[in-house]
Amino acid sequence: MIINDLQKEINMAKEILRSNEEQLNLENLSTISFSEFTMRVSLLSGQKRGPLWAKFLISKGYFEREVSSNENRGDLVKNNKYFELKTALLKHKQIEDGLLFRGQQIRLYQPLFGHLFITTDEDTFETRIYYISHSKLKELYQERKVRFSSSHMVGGSKNKIATIDFELKHEWGIQLHSKDYDWTNYEITEEQIQHVSERHT
Repeated sequence: MIINDLQKEINMAKEILRSNEEQLNLENLSTISFSEFTMRVSLLSGQKRGPLWAKFLISKGYFEREVSSNENRGDLVKNNKYFELKTALLKHKQIEDGLLFRGQQIRLYQPLFGHLFITTDEDTFETRIYYISHSKLKELYQERKVRFSSSHMVGGSKNKIATIDFELKHEWGIQLHSKDYDWTNYEITEEQIQHVSERHT
């Protein structure tokens, strides 16, 4: 009964935010808490979520600036180190079944320092953050610890790829799943985001 009541409150909050455009105005990002931002941005389309996450993390001082498209080096910069940011909105049942992140356009050929993956439960707004260094992510791809596909291959099965050439300009899909690997060591808190430029895993 308590769970049902909580879900009703969450659904009501979603409807209120959807019906009031002013509530979705995220111009003053630095004044919004992490939990409030997560809830608001989760109601927007996927094309809007990623850029807003980048702006939000910069407004909190976790990164210095966004990367321009002609730099071809991820999304965010800190201490002259470049990071790729990917966000995902998953159903609660998917997360319960072990899916931790799912996304596209992972550019392993770019000279990056690390990758930030942010997953939000679309039912509860609970958010988890994973950080993996660029070199470690390449290793995990090679070892088949992540489920992946390539936009340049037919079928999209990791079993059909004998070797991975990271120099080729492929955009890789990715799934982090608890059935494939223990991702505990890569989960970080909001506060730890500001220190990712000092991490090496």
